[in-house]
Amino acid sequence: MKCGFLLRLPIVNPSSNRPVKPSLLQQLSLWLDRIVEILLLVMGIVIGCVLFAQVLFRFLGHSLGWSEELSRQLLVAITFLGGSSAYKKAGFIGLKGIGERLGAGGRRAVLWLLQGLSFACFGLIAWFGCWYTIKAWEQTSTALEIPMSIPYAVIPLSAFIMLIHVLADMQHGNDIP
Repeated sequence: MKCGFLLRLPIVNPSSNRPVKPSLLQQLSLWLDRIVEILLLVMGIVIGCVLFAQVLFRFLGHSLGWSEELSRQLLVAITFLGGSSAYKKAGFIGLKGIGERLGAGGRRAVLWLLQGLSFACFGLIAWFGCWYTIKAWEQTSTALEIPMSIPYAVIPLSAFIMLIHVLADMQHGNDIP
């Protein structure tokens, strides 16, 4: 099955174990996850380079005043975006012990309940993250002197990405036997 450059793995139907053409929502979820993976890699490299430069400059008697703040903000971004990627990789954390004992219908019910709770939680994070990001526009960071809304924007962004992953999982959950 041809999935394109960013869509690495085909979606497999659990009952027949055959590849299924991913829906538009599932393709978006896979594409966003791939973009997040690339961003995580780039941010990790940037943190490493900035911290190396900071150590080098301190050794030479100078200090980069902005390096610690930038590294901290990138680490927070890695945490939130990494959470969205981790959610996507784990699929859904579906309490298998409970679902297995209840049969196929019980498994489906537990899965939908947990996905619904995850959707509600990520929705609240997105809502309050947007509110907090907008409210922080007037504040500026100490060293970089940028609006604090810029680093705070990763909170609603990652929550919206997780919402898309949950919706894609819910759509894919229809295939569960």
